[in-house]
Amino acid sequence: MERIRVAMIGTKGMPATIGGVERHVEALSQRLVAGGFSVTVYGRSWYLDRHPGTERTYRGVRVVVLQSVRTKHLDAISHTFLATLHAMRERADVYHFHGVGPALLAWMPRVFRPRSTVFVTFHSVDRLHAKWGIVARAMLTIGEWAACTFPHETIAVGEVLTAYCTARYGAHPVCIANGVAEPSPAARSRAAQDMLRSHGITPKRYLFVASRLVAHKEIHTVIRAFRQLRRERPDLGGIQLVIAGSPTFTEQYEEELRVAASGDPAVLFLGQRSGLMLEALFANALAFVHASRSEGLPLAVLEAAAAGTMPIVSDIPEHREVIARIGGMLFETGNMWDLLCKLEVALSGAAHLARIGGDAQRAVLRHYHWDRIAVCTAERYRAHTVNRYARVHALSPRLVRSAV
Repeated sequence: MERIRVAMIGTKGMPATIGGVERHVEALSQRLVAGGFSVTVYGRSWYLDRHPGTERTYRGVRVVVLQSVRTKHLDAISHTFLATLHAMRERADVYHFHGVGPALLAWMPRVFRPRSTVFVTFHSVDRLHAKWGIVARAMLTIGEWAACTFPHETIAVGEVLTAYCTARYGAHPVCIANGVAEPSPAARSRAAQDMLRSHGITPKRYLFVASRLVAHKEIHTVIRAFRQLRRERPDLGGIQLVIAGSPTFTEQYEEELRVAASGDPAVLFLGQRSGLMLEALFANALAFVHASRSEGLPLAVLEAAAAGTMPIVSDIPEHREVIARIGGMLFETGNMWDLLCKLEVALSGAAHLARIGGDAQRAVLRHYHWDRIAVCTAERYRAHTVNRYARVHALSPRLVRSAV
């Protein structure tokens, strides 16, 4: 049986250290390889700290490192162009573009490799992100149209995004969500908790934020609400706010966050974290706070719930979609005072947070498990590939069977 060759394009690479799209592609690719696919992920040299042109195999997935023009506006599109050319030279069967920016180039395999199949995953409405200017937002709007027009099939990572694509562009995406897997027992081990303590963090005495440090994530609102809570409720003085994440060409916003914290020792900036440290941060928090104004389907919220930690999130439609299934608390987007009230309610009933987190964990693994998501994606790949072979080899049933 011939292995279907899949090229994952638009991601920064794997292993994933920052970025929800990167974690999405890593989890999905590993499972596709286990299911019999041959998967190549294209990574950026600066992200993987490897020379352009080098290759490696990571958990069964081939990772090809290519150069990019490392600026805010050209990093993704320049790398996508080189990755698409590389994949076309290798005659991949499936070209899977991730994000509306990379989707701008999804026409290339449609034109130059007409026997291939093109997918685009619509991860979020990126043009709403505060870091982009007028020109970038215009290009990302065109990217949305491209994501709904160029591919053989568009995948949306949530029901809200699916409805958006239909209403705005008349498209009919298939909804295949982001996902999570069972948490590692090591995340709650004594060794993991000791690792947190070595960074000045007391397990089960902190609120956790994991996010890129960009303005639309509203981390400044979380900091202000937390500091106001400490002033109004001195009896909660032992509670910390732990922030894990790094800027994405948004160093000025990072500085604004540090000014908002004003040197408060209860506000800890850890920088970017991954691996066991990140898992331990999710698993040992009192609650996870996500104040974002714009999301696709928030992977960090799913990961917090999978770790057994209750989410407290802004009431944007994408968060409502998740909370309706797994439970948690909502606050009015951008409203510091409403967030303060929700934090006070949560911390006043801290004894119940573990139970609520346990309920969320069971629900998120039932609705958003990577294994099921990988199966759904594989089914879409095979359906389109079989149809392609059927068209090209209409008189050769044996070739059609070999493609399955």
